[in-house]
Amino acid sequence: FHDSVATLACTVLSELSCCRHSNVARMWNFIPGIYDDIPGGMNRYELFNKGRFEGFSRWFGQIESFPTMLPAASAVGHDHDTLVMTAIGTTTAGTRIENPRQISAFKYSKDHGDQPPCFVRAVLSDFGDGPRLVVSGTASILGEKSMHRESLELQTEETLRNLASLARCVPRTHHFSVGHTECARIYYPYESDRSWLQDTLEKRLPEAAKIEFVPAWLCRPELLVEIELTIRPSDPLDPNPM
Repeated sequence: FHDSVATLACTVLSELSCCRHSNVARMWNFIPGIYDDIPGGMNRYELFNKGRFEGFSRWFGQIESFPTMLPAASAVGHDHDTLVMTAIGTTTAGTRIENPRQISAFKYSKDHGDQPPCFVRAVLSDFGDGPRLVVSGTASILGEKSMHRESLELQTEETLRNLASLARCVPRTHHFSVGHTECARIYYPYESDRSWLQDTLEKRLPEAAKIEFVPAWLCRPELLVEIELTIRPSDPLDPNPM
């Protein structure tokens, strides 16, 4: 599995590099048996991270290059038996954005595995109709610690605070806020939580936003919700940014 992840990461990036939109901005990963224990004391998500780290190190160079090269990303588990990795690219490299409330994922300690998750919190990229802030899957994490175990409500609020903080970190030449979300994907592991999440987030996100709710196992078993966004620029005079 480790070798397959490393090879697949390089294959996806290689295929993308042959396209006109050769700069990777965003990747999605769907991992079978994400919580399965692996001989050696790891679970499959940690083994996935080890393989992805190796693949990205081959492609981008050593970790010193990660802050300006890594894509935004999500990695969730599914109940099928296939590892799925997909990406979108842009014609320009884009700007990597990190959240001051969180440790950069690629700098996580070994508390989260032998090698860290390889992604940045967001990428500001130019698309055909203008810039977009493409935001990684974001959860209730401060620093590198999961917050508010067993409380969906508090995890959702913490996640929204992280998203708002991240949007504020975009360079001042652009103005982004969660209140100008163009589309969102909400991952949740328990079907019983969907109704509350749908009622809550449809009120908290813009009415015009396209919102998708996707059942999935998250990267840590204690996490109950993960949100990824694409945000269009907002009016700098907007009186109600989130």
